[in-house]
Amino acid sequence: MNKKIKLYSGVTFLIGISAICFGINLMVKSNFGVSVVSSIPYVYSLKFKNITFGGWSYLIQTIPFILLVILLKNLKVKYFLSFFMAYVLGKSIDIFGMILPSFNSDTLMSRLTLFVAGTVAIAFGISAWIKSQYLMQPCDVFIKDFSKEKKINIGKTKTLFDLSCLSTSVVSSLFFLRKIEGVYLGTLLSALTTGMMVKFFIDIQNKYIEDVNFFNKERIDLVLEYDFFQMKKQLKKMFPVNSCQENQKL
Repeated sequence: MNKKIKLYSGVTFLIGISAICFGINLMVKSNFGVSVVSSIPYVYSLKFKNITFGGWSYLIQTIPFILLVILLKNLKVKYFLSFFMAYVLGKSIDIFGMILPSFNSDTLMSRLTLFVAGTVAIAFGISAWIKSQYLMQPCDVFIKDFSKEKKINIGKTKTLFDLSCLSTSVVSSLFFLRKIEGVYLGTLLSALTTGMMVKFFIDIQNKYIEDVNFFNKERIDLVLEYDFFQMKKQLKKMFPVNSCQENQKL
């Protein structure tokens, strides 16, 4: 039996977020199409250049954040933390965009190479992020929680969400730029292949890597699921009152 490599969850998270940001910038430089989720902030960054691509990436995440609160009628701790994760990712995208050298993507082969490398890097990064068990962005939390709450297949929710992002980016691009930017053949290919690659990398990581976490996962989940809209109920759940004490009060 192969002995697994022990890796702290924080390290796995940093590897994941670095790979995602690296991959996103490679896809942008390939000019072959960005990922579906990145297409909206990319279009807005081309029109409103006073805010960076990374800045728009986390600003756009306010939409699924608001949808979580309105549609699910919840205001959980993990929603705020997921938005913070989006902020970290957005800043990291800008940093990688500045430190990466310019690539020659004049030929179809060079563009395709950058695109494939970017897609693989993003898939690997997502798998590492999932492996770390750190919270994802609001859009990912929305897909997961909405599917669970409404008892809808998560695959269908993900597809509908991606289609909404795709249509929004196309409409926004035509309206603001008078042409389609960021959404090309690569966007479709990314949407079709990223999920399979993520599963492939997760299987490899589960086989060879053991994630080490300093904190008690059950306690962390309890805090993350704390709902400010149901404060009294949540406090009772976190700090249960002894039944004898309740009887004495009565």
